[in-house]
Amino acid sequence: MKRYKWITASLVAWMLASPMAGTATAAQIALTASVKTSLDKMVRSGHTQADQVRMRYDELLTLLGQEKESDASIKSLHAENQAALTALNKQIKQIDSDKIAPLADVLAQAKERYKPLFTHYTSLNKQISEAGKLKNKELSSMLRLQAGMLKIPVQFARLDIQIKEAALKEAKDAAAKKTKQIRGSLSAIDQANARIKASKNAVKSAEAEASQALSALKQASKDGDVSRASDMLASLVSHSRQITREKQNVYTEETGISRIVSDAKKQLP
Repeated sequence: MKRYKWITASLVAWMLASPMAGTATAAQIALTASVKTSLDKMVRSGHTQADQVRMRYDELLTLLGQEKESDASIKSLHAENQAALTALNKQIKQIDSDKIAPLADVLAQAKERYKPLFTHYTSLNKQISEAGKLKNKELSSMLRLQAGMLKIPVQFARLDIQIKEAALKEAKDAAAKKTKQIRGSLSAIDQANARIKASKNAVKSAEAEASQALSALKQASKDGDVSRASDMLASLVSHSRQITREKQNVYTEETGISRIVSDAKKQLP
């Protein structure tokens, strides 16, 4: 697993998704001007249910206003959380980079510096092998002498590289441990995202039912049926309450995500 591939698929989905995509705008309750005019007439009609229509109408307008405010708040907070999480991801990628980068450079420089030595040592050993095949004892002896003189420097070079590799690995392991700890904290966003999805589905379902009630209200308003209009207003109020409640749940979860990201950020070294 790559060290910095810490954002899970669900986190990516949360980051890319609009806060209430597919719910807040697709079938949101909206009263047309003609329906409002008809309801205003019913309220002033003196009908026995006129007061009931007025109260339900007023409550529905209040709920729709609250829903609109919730949408704006959710959108704003979600955007803030996206920005904060993106910034945190960049910071996570830089964990201990000030330690790792110099160690990696030192190792690369050492390997490059010792490269001619290793190449020469390898070449001598190949020549020794060839001299042996030719049974040239004098050449073989001379080459072995040269190789012997390089043995200790080669061993030292290999040890030096091993030490530098160990130091780099230790630094990377330490950074990976810190990254894993922060990743563990951020995994709580997965659960929050699942609850947000459930609320969005509930909103979608409520809006679908509200759409039917709204159609019936429009017809009742057109027919001047006060009793039917009152019943449909009651239904719309009920659905709007549920929608408002679910959207408040989404906002609460986004607030929780904000805290999760903030707490994770505090774990940065």
